[in-house]
Amino acid sequence: MKSQTNTGYVAFLSLVAAIGGILFGYDTAVISGTISGVASQFSLDAMQQGWFVGCALVGSIGGVAVAGVLSDRFGRKLTMLLSAVLFTVSAVGCAVSADFTQLVVYRIVGGVGIGVVSIVSPMYISEVAVARWRGTLVSLYQLAITVGFLAAYLVNFQILKSAETAAYASPWMQKIWVTELWRGMFRAETLPALLFFTVIFFIPESPRWLATKLQYGKAENILSHIGGKEYAKKEIESIKTVISATKEKLNIRLLFQGKIPGILLIGIVIAAFQQWCGLNVVFNYAQEIFEGMKAYRTADGSIQLFRPDKNMARMNVSCDRLCIPKIDEEFAIKAIKTLVEVDKDWVPSLDGTSLYISPYIFATDAQVGVHPAKHLTFAIILSPVGAYYPQGIAPVKIFVEQKYLRAVIGGTGFTKAGAKRSGRGR
Repeated sequence: MKSQTNTGYVAFLSLVAAIGGILFGYDTAVISGTISGVASQFSLDAMQQGWFVGCALVGSIGGVAVAGVLSDRFGRKLTMLLSAVLFTVSAVGCAVSADFTQLVVYRIVGGVGIGVVSIVSPMYISEVAVARWRGTLVSLYQLAITVGFLAAYLVNFQILKSAETAAYASPWMQKIWVTELWRGMFRAETLPALLFFTVIFFIPESPRWLATKLQYGKAENILSHIGGKEYAKKEIESIKTVISATKEKLNIRLLFQGKIPGILLIGIVIAAFQQWCGLNVVFNYAQEIFEGMKAYRTADGSIQLFRPDKNMARMNVSCDRLCIPKIDEEFAIKAIKTLVEVDKDWVPSLDGTSLYISPYIFATDAQVGVHPAKHLTFAIILSPVGAYYPQGIAPVKIFVEQKYLRAVIGGTGFTKAGAKRSGRGR
């Protein structure tokens, strides 16, 4: 059975379904690049901006609520097609919205697509994957979400950069890609959405769903293509056994018997905490900056800092960009020196080693909103680090970019912001 597994075919089916994850990630992350433009365009107050960011979650709740019913009744394939349509409608609708109300409606439509695809895509992958690969392939969906996050940030960056020199004869194109860039950021989602819609036609229905509808012949043909005839027969028999065992016992009350309530509660709590932990709020609104420097131990045992004045000057540049009051540089340097003196035993003495020093400033308000924080904390973290080049420094090949800039105009590329430390915007 192992030798007959059609690896390429299974990978193709999983990758198609995983495109839904890319759309999930893109639709979630693209909002970060549109907030300022939308707020300015429609003169939004703080509450309206919050509603603009969060309204998609309302649609997601509805999408999750109906995804299971739709996929059980109409099949996984058709339900994924529906999600692709919702993403496309949302992307186009947001791009052409004439007012804030329309924009919110289309964002909610996209949220429904997120809710639907978050259930159906991993379900489809699990039902077409062979057992030994099932866990790996299902995790592909989560990877795709992360890719979608990255794609949104890269697209936003490219749109901002292109707008600096672009000019279109069409007033509408000029509006989308130059003067009202947030429209173009939403509009760009149509490409992966249409791709998702198209490729779904090239994949079969879930064999497990077909079997539940007593379409055993079609299910067996698909399973044979996945893992061979012997594999298909065993899977069909397994599915029949499950269907037979649950046919007479299926009842909503089963959810409240045995260990099932506890398992469900854990899953619900984890999903809720994922949102309530503030992850999305932090990504969009939080203020956090940091610096990085080192303390070295010299041959005579003394400890030296490498240009802390330059680091603190750069920290104030970051403060200014993120609407954080500037710190007293002399005070910060004194604080660093004092802490290093207290923890001097942690400064390593081997060649190439050092004590890494990370000064932070982060907001500590009880709430995060569309305004500068009123309360901030300055903290310093120390950590001994090993040699970057334990075998000695050798010539390193580098590429010097002459055209593209890391720090896009109007962005935060020149700052040391928390979003870079988390992996976003690096």
